[in-house]
Amino acid sequence: MRKCDGFTLIELMVSLTIVALVALVLFTSLNMAIRAWNQGSNRVSASVRTRIGSDLIRKQLGCLSQVTTPVELPGGLRGQPIPFFKGDNRRVEFVTLSALRFQENPGLTLVSYYMDNQGGRQCLVETERPFVGPDTWQQKFVPPNPIALAEDVDDIQLRYLEKIEDPPASGNIIRNWVDMWDSEARNELPQAIELSVKLPRLNGPSHLATAPTDLRIMVPIITKPINFFIGRRPLGPGNPGGPNSQRFSPSRLGTGGVRGQGGR
Repeated sequence: MRKCDGFTLIELMVSLTIVALVALVLFTSLNMAIRAWNQGSNRVSASVRTRIGSDLIRKQLGCLSQVTTPVELPGGLRGQPIPFFKGDNRRVEFVTLSALRFQENPGLTLVSYYMDNQGGRQCLVETERPFVGPDTWQQKFVPPNPIALAEDVDDIQLRYLEKIEDPPASGNIIRNWVDMWDSEARNELPQAIELSVKLPRLNGPSHLATAPTDLRIMVPIITKPINFFIGRRPLGPGNPGGPNSQRFSPSRLGTGGVRGQGGR
């Protein structure tokens, strides 16, 4: 009888097992490489978006204008003008010459920074509206959707640098960081503004996850007071106090108003 060449059942099972193990190792390595690539791409994209957002924040805070608004007193009188600025540890509102939306009509813009939920994601957002004087909030204006400056934010913290004399009139200057700024009580702007943004840790295996990269922005405030109000009405064409109030712009301030922005 002639002997037939071939594989036994045991040899075939061993071969298939070896092939399956090699395929499993290759698939696992490829899957880890793809996940590492995706996480690296996400990290780079998040870093780029965060850097762009931080640059925009620095630009807007650097162009902050010390716009003063008169205080109404009994009997139709007006007290000493105060800077138009509000801030606490979660939100800040200020007037700036750097707008993100109104490029076709540049001028003074009221900007707000705060945290907001957008599509289930916590973001540091910015809102804008044209600044037309103390009646800005009474003007009819449909606010556009907020602009996300930083996405997937865990928390934000705002602080303001104060300068005080301790004891008073002693010439001993002390600077402290505070969590709230009441411009009406202080009648001045802070020396600087600090914005800290806590970013989350990226999800993934422990050897692939990246540590959180918190964003910290500190911008000194160097500006001079600008008062747009003479008597009882703001400057502007026509009747600025009426429904046709127009936005203040550098072209209506004159060169003195523009050059008053602390070297900008």
